[in-house]
Amino acid sequence: MTVCVTAQKDKYTLAAAPLTQLTSKPKMFKKLLKKALKYIDGHIGCVYVDREFFNVPYISVLEEFHLPYLMPAKKNKKIKRIIKETKNFPAVMPYTMRRYKKTVEFTLVLVKDKKGKVRAFATTLLVDVSQADNLFDLYGNRWSIETSYSMLGEVRTKTASVTYAVRWFLVLFGLLLRNGYYLFNDIVKKFDHVTLITFSEEIMKITMKKDG
Repeated sequence: MTVCVTAQKDKYTLAAAPLTQLTSKPKMFKKLLKKALKYIDGHIGCVYVDREFFNVPYISVLEEFHLPYLMPAKKNKKIKRIIKETKNFPAVMPYTMRRYKKTVEFTLVLVKDKKGKVRAFATTLLVDVSQADNLFDLYGNRWSIETSYSMLGEVRTKTASVTYAVRWFLVLFGLLLRNGYYLFNDIVKKFDHVTLITFSEEIMKITMKKDG
């Protein structure tokens, strides 16, 4: 699980943690958010998460930190019924979700994509019908997270080791390398731009010289 900054040119990974079958994912989510908020002095415009976070435990964590959020909503039976009964799109309405004795409330936004398929979003942002289509572009900010994973695959050292510490170290090193790449390009942007592969190769050369 990772937390990334997606503000304009800044696409740094702020925190990461491994997940196992014994990990309480909502608790880890809370831990990572708390750590990330320290790096950005508690200032945040919106939290973008994928539909796997569409449940009461995760949303409760976001509520605890008083963080505005935007996420795709899973089309459960209730939402499917609402979509079926809705005649005009976009549609904006209050929505309540319950799990045992815990309740969370947010705004459910139903909007059609370019192919005419109805998409559902859960958010605490102030949205009216005229602004509903903008949620597609707004949620697009989250793609920097997906990009970070694909870039990680380009530079992460492959290993056949079954030692957990070794495998986790390589993941963290890859994330740090990607952060360094963004930072370096931000510094030299007036003069040049380097690719992630070139940056990684230069880091390897420097490291090998020191070892030698």
